[in-house]
Amino acid sequence: HGASFYCCSMKLRRVYSVIVSALLVLGTGSAFADTAVLSRDEQVAAFKAKYDPKFDKAYADYMVFKAKLSLDPSTKATFTSVIEDIAEVRRTINGNLADPNAAIQPIIEYAEEELGEFAVTRFQLEKLAAKVKTITCVKGKATKKVSGLAPKCPSGFKKK
Repeated sequence: HGASFYCCSMKLRRVYSVIVSALLVLGTGSAFADTAVLSRDEQVAAFKAKYDPKFDKAYADYMVFKAKLSLDPSTKATFTSVIEDIAEVRRTINGNLADPNAAIQPIIEYAEEELGEFAVTRFQLEKLAAKVKTITCVKGKATKKVSGLAPKCPSGFKKK
């Protein structure tokens, strides 16, 4: 059990190091941005051009698991929560982008942090989806497929 924790711990460290590296790169890039002053509208447009596709990809990556995770009530609840989270992050970012008094740099840092978390969440969803199993149950000539983390045949049916 300790080995799997170490493995996951190392993966999280790699994800966090990538996030920190990205923030450092963004930090050094802003020094150059100061020489060419962009209007807020131009900064918002640049932000959207860079980050909207990344958020769209994260959402699309999650949707790959929708069908499988919707087969079990507990995994469906987890999936729904993750989708609600990505929607809330986008609402928060868009609200801040629409506010002419909100600074762009904190929005960039928030977006980078959330995208890093979405990558970790995608990995967790993938592992969860792999645990969903489907069995076939029979009762006379009738057959039913049952899916879930621990699927059981309905009353009167036997596992095929």
